[in-house]
Amino acid sequence: MNVDLSIVIPVFNEAGVLSELVARCREASQKTNCRYEIIVVDDCSTDDTPSLLQELSQEPDFQYYRNAENLGQLRSTKAGLAYARGETVVVLDGDLQDPPELIPELVNTLQAATSGLQAVFAVKESRQDLPWFVVGQTLFHLMQSRFGRVSIPYGAGSYCVMRRSVASRIVRSRVRQGNIAALVAVLGSCTGVVRYRKEARYDGRSRVGFRRLVWEAVASLAVIGALSRILWLMSAVSVFAGATWALLADSNRIPVLFTAIVGAAVLGIGGQVISFLVDRSIRPHR
Repeated sequence: MNVDLSIVIPVFNEAGVLSELVARCREASQKTNCRYEIIVVDDCSTDDTPSLLQELSQEPDFQYYRNAENLGQLRSTKAGLAYARGETVVVLDGDLQDPPELIPELVNTLQAATSGLQAVFAVKESRQDLPWFVVGQTLFHLMQSRFGRVSIPYGAGSYCVMRRSVASRIVRSRVRQGNIAALVAVLGSCTGVVRYRKEARYDGRSRVGFRRLVWEAVASLAVIGALSRILWLMSAVSVFAGATWALLADSNRIPVLFTAIVGAAVLGIGGQVISFLVDRSIRPHR
């Protein structure tokens, strides 16, 4: 069967909402009048997700794949993109914070565009999360928008629609960590926006974990070039602080200034190395 639209959903321990998620994605996809497929990538779930996916796979518009080990959201998403056959590809999270009902609007916005639009982000206008998570997300998006070399709409996350060409470039890239939004922005060049209100998680728990969230944020900043620029800024601040302290210190000023310069050099060189390695990983391999 030929497919026009692929819905890619990475999941991990989402047995509580999986049936509802697929049903709502199916209903939303039917409203696009596209021939569609729903692809779920199970990131080595430990709950009843695998058995539920087996039941759901009886439907011809549904297919699932299971990772042999827990690879994380980005690599699971890339695996789903590799299997996708549609010329238009939607990616969304599996916890129902991203409402599947937005799929028709995302698809129509991309397909109706006449200006070379490559992808459309579903951008959160508001969200229901714990205060610490909201603060962290706000800080991340500020650094992303202020220091990134590409424009990513404030509030953009994993929920998006892209053309097949962008999906193929993402699959061929060697980036293994970060947010899919960063790769879409870097490889999709021209992007649009559809705004929505993000719902609370159905059970109030994040599947990613704090340490992985922080690492994903750092990796995403590296992908869009923000991390190297932040390190250069820290390098400049280090030199300025060291010089100021050396001028004000009563004791020997040379060690203070030397330490500041060495710290600045380490940060600056580190930024250049990160930029070089990330650029190589983003460049699609054949």
